[in-house]
Amino acid sequence: MPVDPTHHILFCGTAGSGKTTVGALVARALGRDFVDIDRLVERATGSSVPAIFARDGEAAFRAHERAAVIRALGSPKPAVISLGGGALEDDATFADARRHTLVWLKATVPTLASRLSGNGDRPLLAGDPLAKLHELAAAREPRYRQAHVIVDASLAPKGVAASVLEALRANELVGERA
Repeated sequence: MPVDPTHHILFCGTAGSGKTTVGALVARALGRDFVDIDRLVERATGSSVPAIFARDGEAAFRAHERAAVIRALGSPKPAVISLGGGALEDDATFADARRHTLVWLKATVPTLASRLSGNGDRPLLAGDPLAKLHELAAAREPRYRQAHVIVDASLAPKGVAASVLEALRANELVGERA
């Protein structure tokens, strides 16, 4: 199904896949605004994501996340949006994302683990990060797999961004400017 090139482009993937870094590069290349859902949540709540998890729990964070997704998708100007790793677990967010252009940055668990090593700001990876990454990746993959575009995210960010732009052009999901 062709996707309207005026729609938002949403990035999904497990923590460490490069959604924020690659998303910002793609937004710049397309001349679009870049929106990071976690940053929207932090601005709206005045708290960091780890603080929200610690103080209010995952369910409260997911409610804030859903509200931020609704705000981002409500913008009439097409943007590039970085979703949180678990955002697609919400059925409504998943359905909304599929109405736009959804890009999965697919990376292996070892790649994700090496990128996230030493980063203690990931509440869902507390304890045994490698085991948690395997668990999260397996649980989330069925929805990630339904993205319109799937890109190998094992390269450096500029290479991944180039692959995303090439895939979007090949599928006529963006105009020639890309």
